[in-house]
Amino acid sequence: MELYVWKRFAGSNKKASDERRAHMILGTVSAVKQTKLNELKEFWSQYWTQDNVVLGFGGSFTSEHVNQTASSIYSTLFKPTSTTSSSSNDVSPQTNSESRKETLESSKRRLIIVEKNKCDSMAISLGAVLPQTITRGTRDFYALWIANSFLGEHRNSSAKLFRVIREVRGINYGDYSYIETLTEGGSHMTPPPNIARKRQLFEVWIRPVGGSVDLGVFALKAAIREIESLVQFGMKKEDFEERKKFLQKYVKHYAVTTIDKVSWKIDDMFYGIKGEGIEVMEREIASIELEEVNRVVREVWGEIMRGADIVVVTEKGETEEDCEWRRK
Repeated sequence: MELYVWKRFAGSNKKASDERRAHMILGTVSAVKQTKLNELKEFWSQYWTQDNVVLGFGGSFTSEHVNQTASSIYSTLFKPTSTTSSSSNDVSPQTNSESRKETLESSKRRLIIVEKNKCDSMAISLGAVLPQTITRGTRDFYALWIANSFLGEHRNSSAKLFRVIREVRGINYGDYSYIETLTEGGSHMTPPPNIARKRQLFEVWIRPVGGSVDLGVFALKAAIREIESLVQFGMKKEDFEERKKFLQKYVKHYAVTTIDKVSWKIDDMFYGIKGEGIEVMEREIASIELEEVNRVVREVWGEIMRGADIVVVTEKGETEEDCEWRRK
């Protein structure tokens, strides 16, 4: 799905295409062909430096082992220079809407149709870039986490989108939403660590949808309707309490193994979270009130959804099917 998310946020978004993130993580064939050896050496020396790499240790080890391993690894890295880019997060998180100075762009929604050969079903993705103030460690993020869990918790049959589109109507397999980038979604039940970003995205997946364009359009409209309904009316008290109770238990499964705990700790460093990030999340979720959740949903989703981007992956692409999607 990354290809289509990239096309949406980079290929069709001028603002994104002007920034360093406007490329696929996997790269492109043309870029590989054009890359020169001196460019690789320059990149390596600039970023693989001793002050730009974080080592995490977990399990049974001694201080001597840590020191020896760290020394061995760091000795292979370049020494930092004045031009070295730091991997630290230079975003200063704000805790509420009053301190949020950023003005979100509002524009018409964009539709991108991507052709894929021998594709007997449709995949639909919609969403937008979140404000810089909505990242782990901020209270508004945890408030939106509750709303997102209610709307489309990943691979969870109790979420609203799943029940409306799949359970009630049997249209497709998965209907989920995210407020953080999710890589290799099919391999995870819970949010994977080490996907830290200075700016995250709100995204909804609807896939796969078989059959006619009408069915795909219906599924898309159903998802948009649920989001807009949440923005307009907010969460109900009973849904809010149920989701809080669910998350307070569910987050304990985010970091079960030693490697996960180490990885989450590295994320905590990136976001400037003091203490254990999982414990912070538990405390924040427990203390957040319904009014906070509904306010953040209105201010964030209500704003960015006006300029949301929609990607449809289908067999017929921009020719025959394009007119039907845009007309409907």
